[in-house]
Amino acid sequence: MDYEFVTSCATCSKEFTILWVLDQRRVGPESVAKITCPACGVRFHRKISEFIPLKARELDLLTGRPVRTVELIYDCPSCGLRGIFMSLVHTDFSWEDLAQETNQTAVCHNTSCARKGLPQKITLGRTRLGALNPSCS
Repeated sequence: MDYEFVTSCATCSKEFTILWVLDQRRVGPESVAKITCPACGVRFHRKISEFIPLKARELDLLTGRPVRTVELIYDCPSCGLRGIFMSLVHTDFSWEDLAQETNQTAVCHNTSCARKGLPQKITLGRTRLGALNPSCS
């Protein structure tokens, strides 16, 4: 399985490499990764099927940050119930960037929650599969 890929920036069109060890069970060909261009710093989405294996190219390219597959786990801000919503993302974002960019709305079904059954903005509590947060569980 390839783990080094070439892609180009959606804004400045510069080509660069991405390191990503794909887990076939969690990453399908239609999955989308949110990545950052190392040349201009713009963040953009790219389908995994659009990445070109690096072995097909012999160029001196910029290197982007490693992409990882991360399961985001959101907690209820009202009652603190852990894991009321989960989402799988593919990204090169830091924990701080990811926490700011992944706002979600969900409903808590905890019987003791003051906002039970009401849509509310939920907070990112922790991650699994990725190496973004030392409190991974």
